[in-house]
Amino acid sequence: MSDHLHTYASETWGGELTPREQEVAVLISHGLSNDEIAQRLVLTTGTVANHVAHILNKLGLRSRVQVAVSMVEQRQSSPHTADEVLALLKRLQRLGTVLTQRLGLRRMCSR
Repeated sequence: MSDHLHTYASETWGGELTPREQEVAVLISHGLSNDEIAQRLVLTTGTVANHVAHILNKLGLRSRVQVAVSMVEQRQSSPHTADEVLALLKRLQRLGTVLTQRLGLRRMCSR
């Protein structure tokens, strides 16, 4: 994880999440799937799923979208540039698109 993202995650969840969970949370907020996170961090998908479950439990959240929103909300209290805000909005949009696609696929498969 880049120094910028590490600082960003540490400021957001430093006292609550382990460094690895912070990495996973940042990648979740970028809209990456468990498979994509596993490839990026050289982990198994099962390990990533465990990290996601721990993140949600520790933060008292129920979904990946809430992880991304949590990051945005925490950053609102810190100084940020317009570029950072735009980047976060793009990440949330990508995450929404990914979730919409997955939900659509699940609905199609359950018919």
